[in-house]
Amino acid sequence: YVQAAIGSDAFAPIFEALQQESIKERAAGEDAPSLDQAQNEASHAAVVANFALWLMDHDRKSTPLKEIQGQLWQRGYEQGQIEGVVYPDVVDAMRRWNDAGHTVAIYSSGSVQAQKLIFGFSDAGDLRPLIRAYFDTTTGPKKERESYTLIARSLDIPTQDILFLSDNPDELAAARDA
Repeated sequence: YVQAAIGSDAFAPIFEALQQESIKERAAGEDAPSLDQAQNEASHAAVVANFALWLMDHDRKSTPLKEIQGQLWQRGYEQGQIEGVVYPDVVDAMRRWNDAGHTVAIYSSGSVQAQKLIFGFSDAGDLRPLIRAYFDTTTGPKKERESYTLIARSLDIPTQDILFLSDNPDELAAARDA
């Protein structure tokens, strides 16, 4: 995928953002691959792929990495090679909340594009009509109070009227603090 995309105008901002992340990681003393090492498009693609793998291995919540993953997943979903798996109780809850007039939104470290693919091509069908808004790392880090404040403002709902669900206690603490 990276080999095919590396020279395109659409990939340029992703490459630039990855380059900035590489510089930041290396400045922090990390052993991240440098994206400035590449001599041509083929080596650029290899270095970008290596850096993407490095980010995944280090569990970084990288926005440009999530963008690459989202684009890869889009191909897979559209070609029927990937299907989003959503637990039946989640689908039932989303329908109940919608029927009761509540707003359902998603805040994930996965890109908005990836979220829409997971819920649009799910094993329960297209669930996107049940979701009013999507938020990702462009909103801010999931462990920071301000991210939840921004979500509430965007939804035009007071934070105290929002139920945030997560599997991460630090994210729940940030939401509570908001």
